[in-house]
Amino acid sequence: MPTVQHIIDQTSELAGNTSATVFKYSGSAHSQCFVNARRPMPPGSYGDIIVLYLKASWARLPFISLLRDDIAHRPLIILEQTYSRSYEQHCVADRKRFHYLLSLTYGLADLVITASEAQRSWLLDNDLTTPDKVTTCVPLHDFSELVALSVPVVRTGQPIRLVAFGGADRQSGLDILIEAMKHLPNGLATLEICCTTKDQNAIVIAASGVPSIRITTEPTGFADYLARNDAVVMPARWQPFALKAHQACAAARPLVVTNVDALAEFANKDWGEIAASDSPHDLAAAITRLAARPLPDLGAAARTAFLSRESEGHRKWSALLAGLER
Repeated sequence: MPTVQHIIDQTSELAGNTSATVFKYSGSAHSQCFVNARRPMPPGSYGDIIVLYLKASWARLPFISLLRDDIAHRPLIILEQTYSRSYEQHCVADRKRFHYLLSLTYGLADLVITASEAQRSWLLDNDLTTPDKVTTCVPLHDFSELVALSVPVVRTGQPIRLVAFGGADRQSGLDILIEAMKHLPNGLATLEICCTTKDQNAIVIAASGVPSIRITTEPTGFADYLARNDAVVMPARWQPFALKAHQACAAARPLVVTNVDALAEFANKDWGEIAASDSPHDLAAAITRLAARPLPDLGAAARTAFLSRESEGHRKWSALLAGLER
């Protein structure tokens, strides 16, 4: 039986996203290995196929190069879950140097897997890899707890209950959402922001004077937050890996998102609203539109879309690994 080894950089923020990932493919055995990719010391023992999770950087490039030499002819897959067109617009000063880094990194892989079609298009538009070496596959996790949640109920005369997740960082866009809440008519919506303890003070200060906003940091599960709210808002300035949008759909929760990167792919108009821009005014308009729509129908459509993506994701991963095993 061929083995698939998932090598995860423990120094990267991706470690938290991938360590709970569930891989269930017929005909293959899967294992995980955590490394420090800032030190050029590959594990030394490998499966038949290698899947690498890390954030490409100059500091990690020696590790990838040594890993490529060490695994010989075994297929190497790099999961790209960090960079995107909007990330580049907001965070990269020297695009030529940035593109050179990514070209070198992806050139060491047999296949690059992106988390969204938006990512794939960005890579190809900038000649960072070739069409035959990049594909898109939905990351697969165990979402059974979310799928078990009921769809939102009709709450006539009650405000729509929104929830958002993130920190005080610029990427999250929570500052945009807090301003957007100020533009909404009284009684239209409430918002629960779930943040980390270290970000709580900054967000509380930003949301002061907006009584419809509640800040929580209690260590409950993701499903608990979704169960007590009707819809999820994702106001990010960049988002290459829309895991929480995928989770929201699994939980039958409609979405309101900014029109960036992967988010637009996970918030089809059949189960959500896409803000025209990342301005507070446009985000408030999208929330207002969602509040006027039938939430149970939107939630059901979101879950149907999730189940379809999951089925396609399993099919693509199985076909992809079967092709590499030959």
